[in-house]
Amino acid sequence: MRMVLDFKLYSPYTYWGTSHTYDTVANQIRYNMETGCEGVYRVFLDSTPPYDGSKLEEIYENNDWSYDWHNDQLIFISERIPDFAGTDNLKVYYFQNQKIEDVVADILIGSGILQAKIEATTISFSDSNPDTILDSGNNFVIAGFKSGQ
Repeated sequence: MRMVLDFKLYSPYTYWGTSHTYDTVANQIRYNMETGCEGVYRVFLDSTPPYDGSKLEEIYENNDWSYDWHNDQLIFISERIPDFAGTDNLKVYYFQNQKIEDVVADILIGSGILQAKIEATTISFSDSNPDTILDSGNNFVIAGFKSGQ
């Protein structure tokens, strides 16, 4: 059986992964990502005193930050490096390796095709039940799509 994964829906984009909250360090350019990170897709920063995470605002890839694939690090662009220390004021959403079946199941449940309660849904992998999705043993390293494409 499986539980519906932690996925983020940002219409019209859907991404599968999770997030981590960091403390900023004044003038620190690079932040090491968590184990299992397969790339960053969204970042929020609270750059308003007292820098406590209560005023998170989105910052944008290639304008404010970049991702170093070789070292698995979030990197601030030189003009955007925080010159302040903060607590829980940097929230990073990142991809994680996902089973193909889990992504398909999440899409079907989210679209209402599979009737289920999101709060505590489980889907058994069974040949005898037509509403189940069988485990192929394959994974996506990065899972995301744009509606209509």
